[in-house]
Amino acid sequence: MWVKGCDTMILTINFESEKPIYVQIVEQVTKGIYSGEISPGESLPSVRQLGSDIGVNLHTVNKAYQILKDKKYIQIDRRSGAYISSSFDKYKDEDIAVLEDDMETLLAGAYIMGIEKDEVVKIVEKIYKKGVR
Repeated sequence: MWVKGCDTMILTINFESEKPIYVQIVEQVTKGIYSGEISPGESLPSVRQLGSDIGVNLHTVNKAYQILKDKKYIQIDRRSGAYISSSFDKYKDEDIAVLEDDMETLLAGAYIMGIEKDEVVKIVEKIYKKGVR
């Protein structure tokens, strides 16, 4: 959990999950940006503070922050710390390739479970509407 201004952004870490903790942090910050729960320019807690708040190793938080930085979702400054990027770069062809690969894996799982294309499209539309526009 971290405090932002007067609001609180809560990270829920599932220590029993097979998903690594750093991945859970990356996903939750990404979803927070998407939903508008975290705003561009907003400060994030220091690696040390977030690690202490959620009870994980500093290296785990640092790995998550580095991934978010590599994706250009956050910026890190030695003096001012980590914060959400004020603007996001236009996607590149390689970004589309990664997205297609990720979606192919998800769609393969949906197919195996017997979920029809129309239902998948409804799910995508529902999730897409949640984003800040």
